[in-house]
Amino acid sequence: MQTLLLKADDGVFEQIKAFLSLLPKEKVQLIDPFEVGYMSQEEEQEIKALLQDEETKALVIESKRSYTL
Repeated sequence: MQTLLLKADDGVFEQIKAFLSLLPKEKVQLIDPFEVGYMSQEEEQEIKALLQDEETKALVIESKRSYTL
C-alpha cells in the first residue's frame, strides 16, 4: 500500500472524503494524522522494558550523535 498526503480546501474536503468512502475499504484506508492511538498493556510494558534496557539507552545516545550537527 502507498500513502498520499493531501491538503484540500475546506470546501471540497468533505466531498473528497465522501468519494474515498465509496472505494473498497480493503483497498483504501483514511488515516487521521491527529488521531490519538491507544496501546495495549502488553505494548506499554514492552516499551517500558526497552526504555530501561542499557543497550537501548546506548542506541539513543549514538542516534543523537548521528543527527546532531
